Amino acid sequence: LNVNGSWSSAWRDADLRQSRHGEQAVRNDRIKATATLSQTAYGLFHPRIWRLTALRHMVKPDVGVSFAATRADTGGLGFSGRNSDWVASRRLIFRLANTFWAKVLRAENGEDDKVRVAQLNLSTSYDFDRDRRPLSDLTTSLSVEAGHRLSSRLNLRSQFYDDRNRFQSIPRLDRLELNTSLRLTGTRSSRDRLDKDASPVTSSVPSSSRADNSRSSFGYES
Repeated sequence: LNVNGSWSSAWRDADLRQSRHGEQAVRNDRIKATATLSQTAYGLFHPRIWRLTALRHMVKPDVGVSFAATRADTGGLGFSGRNSDWVASRRLIFRLANTFWAKVLRAENGEDDKVRVAQLNLSTSYDFDRDRRPLSDLTTSLSVEAGHRLSSRLNLRSQFYDDRNRFQSIPRLDRLELNTSLRLTGTRSSRDRLDKDASPVTSSVPSSSRADNSRSSFGYES
């Protein structure tokens, strides 16, 4: 169980020269408190397929309660002036995180390499003080990685209401976003190294200023 609370206050004036007795001054107060309960469960599998020695699935459900209240105070400095009513917001937050790990046997040294294969996260919330569409959109993110070269991230946003604000048990897809990055590395070919060794050397360069051109790298991302 994790409990957090905060209180903040900010004061500003639109124009200190033209305002009289701070009539244009605005102070905003904000109070926020959250309580979150989470639990983590693990599942371990040993498929023994090729170099794959183990798979681990970690699931973490998260349920939280959030309370926030704001108030605006005009016409004064500090705690003076005309106070407005507090505007409160009470929400129930749901999150679900899934992480998939794999252990791969390296061919070079025979040791296991731990790699995160995919991560799936879902989240939504319910606002008790909202009359229209109290259940917020379902946010889904899926990340897939293939070693250190290829990674993809899929973001989805789905709605629980139709165009007439009627609730539907199966959310409809509203937004889709896909990002993929690819990283490639390469070394100089053997022919380039032979040509370099066969060329005559006419001058010497101090060791501190020599450039290492034996390897080069490049990347592409979209």
